[in-house]
Amino acid sequence: MRNWYVYHSRKTVKRTYSSLAESTVFSKSNHRELCIGDLIWVIEGDLDNPVNFTLVDCFRYTSNEYPPFVRGFEDFKYKFSGDSLFTKPAIELEKSMPWFKDLHQRYITKQKFFNNISGEEHVVNGLFDVSGLVV
Repeated sequence: MRNWYVYHSRKTVKRTYSSLAESTVFSKSNHRELCIGDLIWVIEGDLDNPVNFTLVDCFRYTSNEYPPFVRGFEDFKYKFSGDSLFTKPAIELEKSMPWFKDLHQRYITKQKFFNNISGEEHVVNGLFDVSGLVV
């Protein structure tokens, strides 16, 4: 099982992650290394300046779909969905947390929005710690 990080930018997508009403992420790229059963962690950035970040979902990947997609997602080529493991409301993430600081610097600021983070053990541990999830 691998851990993946996806950034949901409200500025780019023009809607909240919760408005999707399902555990799903869209991508313009195929992620061939993504396997059924992998975990996808979704972090959302709001419209404030500076941006506030929240952990909005963690789900076990179970299926993918291809276009056509709902309005607003026409430019995407892949939809990855699954079963949510999240039982809490969105969790605010503090930029002062060392693991989130690294995730922010290595991925969010570099516009890397869908990545395998299994090699970032302290980031994965931080996500599990802050979410309270046990898998």
